[in-house]
Amino acid sequence: MEWGFRSGFWLVERVKSFRFREMKVQVSPKFAWLFHNVFTILAWIFVVLGAVAGYYGFSIVAAEKDGFSLANIASFGSYLQGAVGSLWALAALLFIYETLRAQKRQLQQQDDELERQKKEFQIQENSIKRQSFENSFFQLLNLQNATAAEFHVTISGTAHQGRTCFQPLFRAFEKQFSTDLQLKKLHGAPQSVEQKRTFAIEEYFKFCGPYQASLGHYFRNLYHMIKLAKADGFTYEEQRRYTSLARAQLSAFELALLFYSSITPLGEKFKPLIEEFGLLENLEQTLLLDEDHVRFYHSDAYE
Repeated sequence: MEWGFRSGFWLVERVKSFRFREMKVQVSPKFAWLFHNVFTILAWIFVVLGAVAGYYGFSIVAAEKDGFSLANIASFGSYLQGAVGSLWALAALLFIYETLRAQKRQLQQQDDELERQKKEFQIQENSIKRQSFENSFFQLLNLQNATAAEFHVTISGTAHQGRTCFQPLFRAFEKQFSTDLQLKKLHGAPQSVEQKRTFAIEEYFKFCGPYQASLGHYFRNLYHMIKLAKADGFTYEEQRRYTSLARAQLSAFELALLFYSSITPLGEKFKPLIEEFGLLENLEQTLLLDEDHVRFYHSDAYE
């Protein structure tokens, strides 16, 4: 019996050493059942061998002259314990091992099923999340376009309506900037980039006072639309795709006003997003009021 258990453990270890599950073997479908039930087949072989051995011993005892005497029965019992018992112990060990393998496969299948359900749930959750995001994003985009269409200002006694407002607005800002710069030169024009930034901020605040209610509402809505795209957990490429849709709605003069609005304290939260998503990519730099003003933003803002 002890020999049977030792032999069984040896056989199991030898078979395990082949690592059937790790081998990249292409098994033909007609041999798949044989491949996955090798231990069960071996166990039944040992059961049959044990039965054959038992029958063989029984036939020898039965053929003896004194038949089933106590001495023959004792010898037959020892034979059964040594030969048949060892084979059946080995078979039992293989059956137990195959049962454990079957339980392990079942647990693995359950784990695989749970993982599959988890992935399906994640896909469904992402789909719902994307749909919710797109509903909010395109509502803001529609609101942005509606706000631009309803935009109206009066400049030098002339009323302007819709997106065409941004060109006369910027030209008025440009004119004021040039006039004040000429006056500034009488007392020393700004030379460094920081001095030019400070002067540009002062000029923008001086200019936008009468129009800040409309401009502020317009740029705040644009800021929240870009912020929504960044905060919703998509990849950068996906975020860039959505922010590009928003950027495509902006005219050259809208971009120019956005440029100067966002260097002020009013746009301090917007400026990093402008640089991150390249919202000034389509900016006509010839509209800038000084060639050094391009340095107010990181180069990423123009890419």
